[in-house]
Amino acid sequence: MWKAFLGVVRKRCSLVVHVLDRFHVAKLLSEAIDTVRRDELRALRGSGRHVVLKNSRWVLLKNRATRTSKDRSRLPDLLGLNLRSVRACLLKEECQHFWTFKS
Repeated sequence: MWKAFLGVVRKRCSLVVHVLDRFHVAKLLSEAIDTVRRDELRALRGSGRHVVLKNSRWVLLKNRATRTSKDRSRLPDLLGLNLRSVRACLLKEECQHFWTFKS
């Protein structure tokens, strides 16, 4: 997914289908969630409500299977707040269905 690599492939092998692997797609999704969370945290700090997202990074970034009981108990509180960070996390979880899809 390196831009230089994609450019060379596009130039020299224009008919090749580029397939993205699970690791890199998950990495991009996690980076996007973390960016949204940081931006939202900055905005909440300005309004004095930053405590809402404090210590929530790993709760949002971990996969459902790897969340601890503490993470799982914290998630309902975050879900009730309807934050962009939480919606991004839910979208990431919805993308997990792509890996089990059969055509």
